[in-house]
Amino acid sequence: MIVVFPNKKLVSIDSILPVLLELKIQYQTNSKTVFFDKKTYMQVHNNVVLRDVLIYVGGFTYINKRMPLSLLKLLYIYIIGFLKVKYIHFGVLSDGILFKLWKVHSKNVFFSQSDSYRHNHLYYRKKLNGKDYISNIKSFYGNLIAFNDLMPQLSIVSDSTRVFHFGESRTRSEWINFTRKKSEFYFNKYHANLRFNDNFIVFILGPMCEVIWLKNKDSYEKLFRETMKILRDSFSNTKVLLKPHATTNLDIVNSELEKKGQFELTYLHPSVLAHHANCFICNLYSTTMADAYNLGAKTIEYTDYNEKLLSHTNDKSVSYQYIDYFVNRDQSRLVHALEESLRKKRKNCKINQNKSQDTSGLLKELSN
Repeated sequence: MIVVFPNKKLVSIDSILPVLLELKIQYQTNSKTVFFDKKTYMQVHNNVVLRDVLIYVGGFTYINKRMPLSLLKLLYIYIIGFLKVKYIHFGVLSDGILFKLWKVHSKNVFFSQSDSYRHNHLYYRKKLNGKDYISNIKSFYGNLIAFNDLMPQLSIVSDSTRVFHFGESRTRSEWINFTRKKSEFYFNKYHANLRFNDNFIVFILGPMCEVIWLKNKDSYEKLFRETMKILRDSFSNTKVLLKPHATTNLDIVNSELEKKGQFELTYLHPSVLAHHANCFICNLYSTTMADAYNLGAKTIEYTDYNEKLLSHTNDKSVSYQYIDYFVNRDQSRLVHALEESLRKKRKNCKINQNKSQDTSGLLKELSN
């Protein structure tokens, strides 16, 4: 039995869920995911794919640490730790009373990295505002699960720390095969009017608020409206699925959906969408672009980086390794990138379908 404590960001669930799925399928090991943040719990509940997979591997629940009844649930989860239950967390057991309580289970506690991919966001944030986002590294005990070498805690490990260098979880064969096999079911249920052999675009939406990487306070909203206009005017016969972020201002989105065009909101997981979409487009790099890139969809970032950021990235995306077309506020180039993406066949999947080995020993350890 595994108990997982995610943090407040869905990326932690996205990164650990392929591990939980593999444990369930290969080792018949169940896991229970416990949320302390109601907003994150509701986001997962409304995300049909994440919700279904979490239920399949063992279920998920919300605990309000301020409610007496919930504290009894938490006490139960703590007590079963003496029965060799394993715990995975992303920092929630590194602070306060939970840190003190769970330290007794340190041999069975695993501190996990949140991002499965090797992104450089923290590096560029430091370059832009001078703050070192990894200088205040969360303390930990027990074991570490590292998906790549950018995990800050790797710099403070002791000789007694067991480190499991698992590699990218979101490119594991079990996860890729599972989402591919389930994709037809989800498309038939939620997008029955869309056929796999039709060209379609996935538009990944962001918060549409002020972002330090962009030139102006309103750059995000302007980029979104420009992109929608281009899709509406130049690609009117192509279906576009809009994938909102949890923080996306849906009032702005709905104001555009009221206009003509083949637009449709989707709440399917990016991995499910990426198996069939021609291309993914975003107005500011999102980690979901890495999923799309690896699974064979073309990736376009149409954005408006400020001059300082462009000087640091050498006029490239902040994660250029996952972006096929980087377009910085040039509408004609965006049209060209979209035309090429729709004209050409999907790329070959960049994931090794035999990626099922675990040289780190993590799966065996968690299932033991």
